[in-house]
Amino acid sequence: MRISFLLFFLSVSITGIGQKMTPERLRIYQQKYPSTQMVILEDIEEVFISLNDGKINIIETSFSKNLYLTKDAGLFREREIGYSSFSSIENLRAITYAPNGKKYKKNTTKDFKISDDMSSSVFHDDSKVISFILQGLQEGAMSELSYTRNIKDPHFLGRAVFQRNFPVEKQIYRIITDPNIEMQFTEHLTRQSFLTFKKYNNNGKVIYEWTGKDAPTILAEKWSPPFNYIIPQVFPRIASYSYNGKSSAVLRNTSDLFKWYESFVDTVNTDRHDPIIQATIDSIVDGSESDLEKVKRVFEWTQENIKYVAYEAGLGGFVPRSAVSVCTNRYGDCKDMSSTMVHLLKYAGVTAHLTWIGTNAIPFTYDQLPTPSVDNHMIATYIDKEGKHYYMDATGRYLDFGTPSSFIQEQEALIRLGTGKFETAKVPMVTPQQNAITDQTQVTIKDGSFVGSATSTFNGYYKQNLQYKLEDATPEEKAKFYKDYLRKGNNKFIPDNFKESHYYPDPEPFKITYNFTIGDYVMENGDEMYVNLNLSDFFSGDKLKAERKYPFTFKFTAQQKESVTFTVPVNYKLDYTPKTIEVNNDLIYYKAYYQIDGNTVTLHTESYKKKIYYEATDVLLWNKSISTILKSQKDVIILKKQ
Repeated sequence: MRISFLLFFLSVSITGIGQKMTPERLRIYQQKYPSTQMVILEDIEEVFISLNDGKINIIETSFSKNLYLTKDAGLFREREIGYSSFSSIENLRAITYAPNGKKYKKNTTKDFKISDDMSSSVFHDDSKVISFILQGLQEGAMSELSYTRNIKDPHFLGRAVFQRNFPVEKQIYRIITDPNIEMQFTEHLTRQSFLTFKKYNNNGKVIYEWTGKDAPTILAEKWSPPFNYIIPQVFPRIASYSYNGKSSAVLRNTSDLFKWYESFVDTVNTDRHDPIIQATIDSIVDGSESDLEKVKRVFEWTQENIKYVAYEAGLGGFVPRSAVSVCTNRYGDCKDMSSTMVHLLKYAGVTAHLTWIGTNAIPFTYDQLPTPSVDNHMIATYIDKEGKHYYMDATGRYLDFGTPSSFIQEQEALIRLGTGKFETAKVPMVTPQQNAITDQTQVTIKDGSFVGSATSTFNGYYKQNLQYKLEDATPEEKAKFYKDYLRKGNNKFIPDNFKESHYYPDPEPFKITYNFTIGDYVMENGDEMYVNLNLSDFFSGDKLKAERKYPFTFKFTAQQKESVTFTVPVNYKLDYTPKTIEVNNDLIYYKAYYQIDGNTVTLHTESYKKKIYYEATDVLLWNKSISTILKSQKDVIILKKQ
């Protein structure tokens, strides 16, 4: 017999609702949560997992009750619930209780619309949303939402999240199972004062229960990592189950997850003599002198010839389409492009490997979370004879061969080595030197204006990002973009006469040369002239609040090298140059020094961040370093009139 705690909550939650939420109680909530638009009074979710005739049944029930504290409650009237072919939604109820004198008026939503999930970045999938309007929302109103979700595949149990953008007064998450079902849980940041856990038995059922009370609101902090890193979460999974004395595995560990994943790919691209594939690979690798060159050519051919189109539909979101289809139609998603590269290389006599991986929005390894929630992407990996791994993501159109996409740096990859064989490996961080901005500038003073010329070069992710921004841009659009992107000195920076070179696929750094003027930049006082040669502000605005709570992250690390050569005007001599400064610690490297040569003085600067991911405890040293750098960037050279 199923235990339904939720039915109890639904039966009593609206009892005496008008008497309970008095104007006085509303004011108490408004004082308790100032500047907050809404508070979640209750959030109760129960997952019932049972075994019937050897088949796992999963029913999830959900109930939430919200109180709206401000006059702009109408902002929350539009709601939606998502689902896909792996689940279905039933028994959906949405009710609003709006203040009406001393009582509450009940408004029941009756119009529910089902549509494709168009908010996704996916070109085609089976995700649906049920959208509806909460009627009568206003200050002091309460809404109740309940529904049942039927989960059709035991690999997709979802998760529980215990902090939101709004306060949560009470939250309960229960897993209720038959005793012959073995459960395992991945808990993330659940050791919180507002969270408790207990496991108990009731009427022959095993119950796992997390309770949250007065969960604080998630704070908005500069450069915070994705919410998955900073919010308490519980990921349940069915490890195994027993039926008629036989035990069956589901998701006990990474091996079980890999075995399940492998079932989606082991029947794809089994051909060995397809004329389309053979002709394609022959044209790609003709003249190649090594396996590595063949791999590089296949990667670049896929980048240039296969259009990335995200496509997910049921298990089709896990199963690649055939390489023949991809090569013929010239489009595919990440798994299509990856499996096609692996298959083309097989025809060329080179072994590459399908690889599952999570982007940097996911903070877990495969051992920590052996479920489909641990990854959301697929690439291909080539391992040379020395064991060096080349991670190939052809969805990055302007990405250099050998460079992983920025969003998979330091993420763990699940690499299929062969039938039934796999390894996990951590994708390395791309070094700052591989993502270099180098700026060489010559400046002087002419007719009272600060004038100069510069050559800026961009490598790695900077080059890739610029290619995306500049593709199909008109000369006018480029000039407008460059004025902001290349800004030097102050907002009176005016560049012109742009010349570009080394577009993709040229492996050289992308180069831009240009001239510029900067108005009102030089300061004079009597017979002295003050010139600040720190024309770029790489660390401007980088200080963080000392009381920061969460870690902070960057998309990638990059080296910035700049040399500014200033020609001293006639009738002036160089009277003062600042001292050399160097900051070198676990977080940041920065060095600035001046070099004098005849009537020129050159400021050389080099800087880079040493990590992608920083802990909140790094803030003190980070701010100290930034303060030192910013202070040095205010230093000026002094010229004296002869």
